[in-house]
Amino acid sequence: MTAPMVHSRILKRVAVLGVAAAAFAGLSAGAAMSAQRQFAAQSLDFGYVTGAAHPYGLAMAQFKKIAESETAGTPDALSIHLTAIYGGGDDVKLLDDIAGGAEAGGAVSTAVFPTAGIKAFNALQLPGLINSYQLESKVISNSGGIASRMLSIVTKNTKLTALGLLEGGMRGIALRQPLTSLSQLKGMKIRTPQSPLIADIYSALGATPLALRLGDVAQALGATGANAVDGLDANSGLVRVQNFNGAGVRDFVVANTFPFPAAVVVNDNVWNGLTPAQQKALKDGAANLAQYSLSVNDTSNPASPTSAAVAALCSGAGNRPKVQYQQLTTPALKAFDKAEAKVIKKYTAKDKQTAAFYTAILKKKVALRKAGSFITPTENPPPSCVGAPVLP
Repeated sequence: MTAPMVHSRILKRVAVLGVAAAAFAGLSAGAAMSAQRQFAAQSLDFGYVTGAAHPYGLAMAQFKKIAESETAGTPDALSIHLTAIYGGGDDVKLLDDIAGGAEAGGAVSTAVFPTAGIKAFNALQLPGLINSYQLESKVISNSGGIASRMLSIVTKNTKLTALGLLEGGMRGIALRQPLTSLSQLKGMKIRTPQSPLIADIYSALGATPLALRLGDVAQALGATGANAVDGLDANSGLVRVQNFNGAGVRDFVVANTFPFPAAVVVNDNVWNGLTPAQQKALKDGAANLAQYSLSVNDTSNPASPTSAAVAALCSGAGNRPKVQYQQLTTPALKAFDKAEAKVIKKYTAKDKQTAAFYTAILKKKVALRKAGSFITPTENPPPSCVGAPVLP
């Protein structure tokens, strides 16, 4: 065999081997891409209506951390994208968007669920009923019967899967100027969430409630005339994170009117499209949010985010105006309870579900009182920031 013929055969073999190698490399690359696709994290968008440093935002960051870490590196990997101040701080839009599928899920303030025909959470915000975090911890924990029943009602009667509750902070009244007496609220325009119940609570105190999305409150505080508000239903964390003291809030009345929970919910179609492992991860992420969020709000702990918010408001940190705190006197508290009794009667009389939850919560409250349970202050400012108490 001549040298040119040998050389030709060698070249042919090299060519064949090259084609085979290229084919093998292509298959390997394809397999790698397939593996990457298989293990690519499924992305889910979750919204909430406050800033990220608010208890809602801190709790949802914890939810994200747990759900993602539980599925990391597996074919069921999740990637949760959080949107703060959703829709300009519009809870109703957030609820509607989750139900309609525009958003996978989120933490929706329980106050607005009646806009979707769901009254399961009404008892949580009946005035003066839940006035301590000790009591609330027994009510909103997933391991407790009350929360489980409330969440199941949402899951059964909406296009949502309800996973758990978390707390945003016990509410008081943030005002542009101090109060001398509770009766001064008469005629004041107070911003409330989009909730008929909370509007009725402030109406009973003589105020004029004005429902605004959270993103519109700062402008209303700084406005004059018809578009202005004199204050808002709030807590220290909300005032601090949303910079409402920069917009005009100068006083905070510690009233412990009601807590302000949110329900973590997921669109049903999204939920049904998840694997069992992904569903478990989301459930696990929400399972202990009640206790986590209550620890965030615990001002008996000087290191808690809410303690930091109170301290910042008192000191005027960040070159913001200082906020003064006021407590209600015992007679003022009695006047508050008397004014609000008709609101409780209205909501428990017209809805058996609200009445049943009210009774269940009241039993837990009575038991705590009998046990002499310590009541954690919901706002605990230093004495230098405390003004004159509010009279009836």
